[in-house]
Amino acid sequence: MKSNFTLLVLLLASLTLVSCNKDGGKPRGSAEDTFNFNLTQQPTTLNPLSSTDFYATQVQSQVIEGLATRDVDTYEWGPALAKSWEVSDDGLTYTFTLREGVKWHDGKPFTAEDVKFTFDTFIAKNPNWEGYLKDVKKVVIENPYQILFKFKDGKNVELP
Repeated sequence: MKSNFTLLVLLLASLTLVSCNKDGGKPRGSAEDTFNFNLTQQPTTLNPLSSTDFYATQVQSQVIEGLATRDVDTYEWGPALAKSWEVSDDGLTYTFTLREGVKWHDGKPFTAEDVKFTFDTFIAKNPNWEGYLKDVKKVVIENPYQILFKFKDGKNVELP
């Protein structure tokens, strides 16, 4: 079974930050900087709440940013939209500190409220994932840029 940390990061990466960027939603680059990615089939949907196909995953992997990212060479976790995180000594609480200055496409700031909403929405809309996340006891917003994930017990906890 994957570690709780890995599941949290992957879940939140796939949902939380679909439209975030640190430039306040202003387009970056020019037409010459356009990235083209050829797919042999069209994705059924780009909504991460309901997509299950390979092609949607390929597109989402190019446009969605998560709380943490994994180095492709070392497999070590590094910061992304969370600038840091801490794990309690008992391994039951993961505290993510979010980067400030990140904005949604409409210019609104990205905050811990967005992370909690994403987590709550994902569980509500995808009961099949409930088994993977059943050990999450609660999600607590400490302040606009800090969120805690509290687990019921440490049986499945594998620290990063």
